[in-house]
Amino acid sequence: MAQKKDVQVIIDDKVITLSADESVEYMQKVALYINNKKQECRMSDQYHRLPSDYQSLLLSLNIADDYFKAKEKVDQLQADIQKLEKSNYDIQHDQIEMKIKYESSQKMLEDYKEQLSSTQKRLLELEAENAVAKSVAKGTSKGTSKLKTAAPGKSADS
Repeated sequence: MAQKKDVQVIIDDKVITLSADESVEYMQKVALYINNKKQECRMSDQYHRLPSDYQSLLLSLNIADDYFKAKEKVDQLQADIQKLEKSNYDIQHDQIEMKIKYESSQKMLEDYKEQLSSTQKRLLELEAENAVAKSVAKGTSKGTSKLKTAAPGKSADS
């Protein structure tokens, strides 16, 4: 536990000694806030007409109003932070999903490339076999036509 510090501050033109666990700068900041709120209240004509206990009550109400407005703003900011954190989580989740899909697509692409390469090799083999078969068939058909023309008992001229 931090040791309490004593600090003298001026509030409403009176020197007051404050003792708290807070820093000296913080306690001076609080005193300045009270003086500024008191000055805001004094700017109203009605404030001067009020008895001192009502003036204190009005000052307290203004401070409470500031507190609740600040608290509401903090609560809203915390809610916004939670929404942003959830949105960030969702985006990261989507990013991971997209990375998995991308990696899967890359794997499929590599598989398809291998299949394409294999299919192209097979096509070249089949085209080569087809060329050989055509060549053999052509050679066989030329030989057959020579045989027909050279058949016994008939002349090649007829």
